[in-house]
Amino acid sequence: MSSILLGLASTGIGFLLLLAITGTVGIALPLSLGCALVPRLIVVRRVAAARRRTLEAWPDALRSIRSSLLAGRSLHAALTELVTSGPQALRPVFTRYSRLASTLDQAAALEVIRDEVSDPYVDRIVEVLIAAADAGPATVLDIIDDLAEAAMDDLQLRMRVETAGLEQRINAGLIMVVPVVMLLLLNSVSPIYRTFYASGAGLAVVSAGMGLSMIGMLAVRKLAVLPEEPRVFVREEVRS
Repeated sequence: MSSILLGLASTGIGFLLLLAITGTVGIALPLSLGCALVPRLIVVRRVAAARRRTLEAWPDALRSIRSSLLAGRSLHAALTELVTSGPQALRPVFTRYSRLASTLDQAAALEVIRDEVSDPYVDRIVEVLIAAADAGPATVLDIIDDLAEAAMDDLQLRMRVETAGLEQRINAGLIMVVPVVMLLLLNSVSPIYRTFYASGAGLAVVSAGMGLSMIGMLAVRKLAVLPEEPRVFVREEVRS
């Protein structure tokens, strides 16, 4: 319900601004409908940014775990220390782990964290931590060293793949922005265009162009979406 209200508010504000700029309802009305997508795009971008910050924090968390192990602490103690000393983006995760570990065993607590975070990259890290929980101190250090290196390699590969899709996302934005800019420019420099777009025919043309631009933008963005990596370390009922 809140997203609908935000979309309506964005549409209304966009209409008033475009009407003030163009002075033409035939332009302001169709273009303002695209403003309804702005709140959703902002939310999606913020969620993606938060997810990226969380993933980027894992190598630092693993290095902190290694330092704690070298100081003679157990793996469980190293994990609980991250509640206060770990990367900021991961502190809620390890706070949750600390609470779970007080009632469950260490492996079960890690499994719950894995299922709640629900990311293939984190799945691999948590599975190795679960395996390391039953190993000796020297073995745990070797495992954490290998895990930190593998996590960094996975993260770098993931970022390179995402960067490769940036050009397509930029093209999707240009498909939407360039026609709108040209329309506003023509309307501002020529009385003939202003007269036409103030008519019913002009409204129909702008509406059709806006609809085709949005379809093109969504199609390009759809093609730019990377396939989701399967989660292979989860039970079938969790995955479904």
